[in-house]
Amino acid sequence: MSKRSSGAAGFSLAGIVETKKQNTISSTASHSSSAASKNPFLSRPVQPEDAIKIFLSSARSAARQNIPKGVSLPISKPFCEIEARIGVLKSPMGLREMRVLPSGPKRVNMRGKNVIANAFDCSAASNPMLKNRPCKFENGITKTHCTNWTAAGLSDTSSISSAFGVTDASHVKRDLVEKELVETVFAGYPTNNRVCFPGDHKINSAGKDTGKRGCMENKSKLTTMDVALPAAAYDLRLNLSTERTLDHSVIEPPRGWSTRRLKRRRSYTRRDQSFAWQLDVTEVTTNDVQTSASASTS
Repeated sequence: MSKRSSGAAGFSLAGIVETKKQNTISSTASHSSSAASKNPFLSRPVQPEDAIKIFLSSARSAARQNIPKGVSLPISKPFCEIEARIGVLKSPMGLREMRVLPSGPKRVNMRGKNVIANAFDCSAASNPMLKNRPCKFENGITKTHCTNWTAAGLSDTSSISSAFGVTDASHVKRDLVEKELVETVFAGYPTNNRVCFPGDHKINSAGKDTGKRGCMENKSKLTTMDVALPAAAYDLRLNLSTERTLDHSVIEPPRGWSTRRLKRRRSYTRRDQSFAWQLDVTEVTTNDVQTSASASTS
């Protein structure tokens, strides 16, 4: 998990999702406003930027209500983080898993006008029509998108550089910073704890001390917003979470873990720190205790 402040966070959709041209598909993909009364996921249209503003406001309130005991104001060390993950929202209803909304822009009644909505708030907690049945979220992007977005690195402009406002190839290395991280995470403990080791950590069956130390952490989600983006390739899940370090010197993960994840991450930030967020592209290889390895990119 990336360690970043949950302070004045933001998120740019430009360059992160591939939006289909509305002028070529709106005639075949538009929906009447009456569809919203039948499909609960169409009942809360919202502009993407407004959705993020609403979430940041609720996240600030939730963070204030969950300040750890013993922490005095002003807070100098972050105790929570905001993540914006891209993936696909799956409907909790129906006989088989499907994306909450079919691809293409949707025409709905918004503030008394029949308009095309590019985003919908699908959060179960704020939508009585969903009756607290949260969407499933399939985290990650395709290998093709991962390659297309990261192949240029810091040598040329790309979707990633555009997300940070850098469109001149000669300014990419000057304005952006790229960092690489390899981390092994043992998760699945019933208490939501996890153990993180630097590098590719293998279980030491001989019981010898290799000198490497891991950290046992506890991560708890405070608030979540699901945003469906039917005109884009992916949807969005926003999370506010707290992380606490329980043990800084773990030699080997204790028994009880069920999943081993090897994370290879590239993180991008602006060198002048004028943007409040960082962008992570992570390739994750997962080994469950009783299953074979699988890989995903997020």
